[in-house]
Amino acid sequence: MIIFIRNIGMDAGHIDILDFIESGMTGSDFLDKEFIGDIEIMQLKDPMTNKFEFHGLIAVEPEVLALKLIDELNNTLLLNNAVKLREFVKRDKINDPRLKYRPVTAIEEKRKADRRRSDLDILIEKEYSEVVIAEMMDK
Repeated sequence: MIIFIRNIGMDAGHIDILDFIESGMTGSDFLDKEFIGDIEIMQLKDPMTNKFEFHGLIAVEPEVLALKLIDELNNTLLLNNAVKLREFVKRDKINDPRLKYRPVTAIEEKRKADRRRSDLDILIEKEYSEVVIAEMMDK
């Protein structure tokens, strides 16, 4: 499962995200070989306000551990920034529920624009790091 970490702050790096995720793991989590994979930092720029947002993505397996981490680390601090965690859902035209039903032409569309911010500039900084946590703890 990919965990989305909202509002990580501009100073957060890949190691900070990894340390943050590990802080939510207890000793019993290391009994099986858990897997932490890709860590990505997304920098979003809103062209209307010229403000930046920074979010993190991290792959965690098994799914049970990822859900536990979301519960334990949600609304906590990462480098003095309150962060929110949730499961990351990649949206595309195939799984977008807004495109399943076409609006009836007799009903007037009152929305002037899409509520989602579709015009964001997105820069993703990737770090591919396959880390098996259980093996790190043995050292």
